[in-house]
Amino acid sequence: MIRTFSAGATVLGRVLKLGRLLATDPKEISHIARVAAARHKSNLELRQPWWPYTAADAVQAHLQRGASVLEFGGGGSTLWLEDLGAKGTTVEHDREWSDALRALVSDASSIHFREIDFQRGDASQYIDAAGEFADGSFDLVIIDGRERVACGRAAMSKVRTGGMLLLDDSDRPRYRPLVEELNPWHRKDFRGLKPPGAIAQTTIWWKPGL
Repeated sequence: MIRTFSAGATVLGRVLKLGRLLATDPKEISHIARVAAARHKSNLELRQPWWPYTAADAVQAHLQRGASVLEFGGGGSTLWLEDLGAKGTTVEHDREWSDALRALVSDASSIHFREIDFQRGDASQYIDAAGEFADGSFDLVIIDGRERVACGRAAMSKVRTGGMLLLDDSDRPRYRPLVEELNPWHRKDFRGLKPPGAIAQTTIWWKPGL
């Protein structure tokens, strides 16, 4: 009885959240069909990022073919970027996952495994991967993996003027230090449905000129 009630309460909570979202932004109803199509599929099968659909649409609208992208935390977004014709560089902390991605991407993408020592709490190899690239190297930097505040700070200078930095789950309180540091940049929040039907927030910043 307790398990049944818990599952029912979870479903009810999701329905209520969806109702509130549609009440404040009726246009989100157009994404319900995309959610249905994504059910029971992994992000690698979907070849889509697990961000709000509006955020993915905004990136697609601004990203030109051949754009250079640095991504912390790969997955369906890595394959999606390939489909858009981007030149992607993905930093991953999980060896098996990075091997799986490497087997799926073309020569246009590169997957960099950078180990995190969780026992010692040492993520320096992962965070410092941004330092391997020159400032202003990327049209888009995606922060969607581990150590997001530190990775975002390390990668800010790698975004070209007018380029984008995307932070997934940007409403989480623990990411507030990075959000505040990006205050001088032009900002747009995207809150809405994402695969496989959750509601989340992703924020994109555009780097201002000198």
